[in-house]
Amino acid sequence: MSFLHQKYAFREGCCTTTLVDAETTRNTLRVDGPCFYCKEPQSVTVPAEALIRFGQGDFAQNCFPNLTPGQREFLISGICDPCWDQMFGADEEDEEPDA
Repeated sequence: MSFLHQKYAFREGCCTTTLVDAETTRNTLRVDGPCFYCKEPQSVTVPAEALIRFGQGDFAQNCFPNLTPGQREFLISGICDPCWDQMFGADEEDEEPDA
């Protein structure tokens, strides 16, 4: 089993990947699947090349700099942002400043 398939988002039966924008030079993939904790559907669209690098062991923040930390976490662990915050608390830097 490859490193890519060991990650939550790519375990068989957990998530699917769909080729998006196949006609353009941007070749992107959409990763769809439920949050591991709440089972709510999630969807993240990423460049295919970045997903390959991620599967080869590169860090999510290097591969997906344009994604939010919550989207990257879903690709890493399969946990959505609200569930992560509920389980571990929100990071101070992720919280919105009081207006």
